[in-house]
Amino acid sequence: GRSTSSPCGNSAVPARTMAGEESDLAWEGDSTEYESLRRRAYESLIVAGASARRRFAISKAVELHEAAVALAANDGERVTALEELADDELAQYHCDEALASYELARDLAGGDRTRRVRLAEKIGRTAGRWGAFRQKPDAERIERIVMDGLAEANTDETRARMLVARGWSFVYWANQDLEDPVPPDQRLEWGKEALAAAK
Repeated sequence: GRSTSSPCGNSAVPARTMAGEESDLAWEGDSTEYESLRRRAYESLIVAGASARRRFAISKAVELHEAAVALAANDGERVTALEELADDELAQYHCDEALASYELARDLAGGDRTRRVRLAEKIGRTAGRWGAFRQKPDAERIERIVMDGLAEANTDETRARMLVARGWSFVYWANQDLEDPVPPDQRLEWGKEALAAAK
């Protein structure tokens, strides 16, 4: 079975508490103390998962970041954990799972424009890896996300990135043998704008 020690090294905290399961019943201590331990455990899971991914221990990274998602106490924490989890899945070419987590993270990002734009770019790039999908993503939905990301981009760097993504979006349609609703000249123009914005 799993160890009962928490990711932050406090063996008095049940594993189910740190995993977010029945946490209201599992914790017998002070609520302020619990929140401090929960936050430390969450942060430890995020950092340890990212470290595992860098070492190419992807299965461990997924396990740790799934635990972080379960332990998250608010949408901000969930967005961070879901984005990390999606990065893990993308690293092992599980693009269906990566895309689902990126999209959920973006939905939860609310008014955080920086995160929403970053996630829109990641969604666009992931959807372009058509060969790694079991089920090809809907081209119209993905292009709409990329289009919204471009509209929200408010720095030269993010605008350049999203312009590249918008120009590259023809692949979503081509990969499904669908006619691209955007003229090629317009795609090319976005590419030129991206180069100008990046200078």
